[in-house]
Amino acid sequence: MSSCCGVNVSTYEGRQPALDLRDYFNGPLEAEGVFFNRKGVIQRQFHMELTGAWQGNSGTLDEHFIYSNGQKLHRLWKVVMNDDGSFVGSADDLVGNAIGRQCGNASNMKYTLKVPKGNKTVAINMDDWLYKVSDAVVINRVRATKFGFRVGELFITFRKK
Repeated sequence: MSSCCGVNVSTYEGRQPALDLRDYFNGPLEAEGVFFNRKGVIQRQFHMELTGAWQGNSGTLDEHFIYSNGQKLHRLWKVVMNDDGSFVGSADDLVGNAIGRQCGNASNMKYTLKVPKGNKTVAINMDDWLYKVSDAVVINRVRATKFGFRVGELFITFRKK
């Protein structure tokens, strides 16, 4: 149902500057991000150092987060691209795989993330969009939902080093 009502990544076909995940997320990058709760209040802020490496259509994205409270988090994405722009991603804190597609200056992937809450984890659905705005900058917008209800929203700005 949501696929017929939401924006499809093909909406961005032909838009420039073109985003190729294999090109942009190759080598060292850094990022800043904020997570807003469902009321629009900033819940968390972080800085991220990350490195992407590709061999053909297979790549890794090694992310190191440092939150404003000093907490650290590491995530290693493994991504396999297909010739049609679709891709599959995996990481240890996902339920199953991320399924995505890039087109024009945008990329969209959907996945379920295991988020720590107390001494357990909660599965949160993520609708993850990347938009290339220049050769050096990509903006990321992620909508987080649980049972179809908005939990919050994440904004990240990636920069090439």
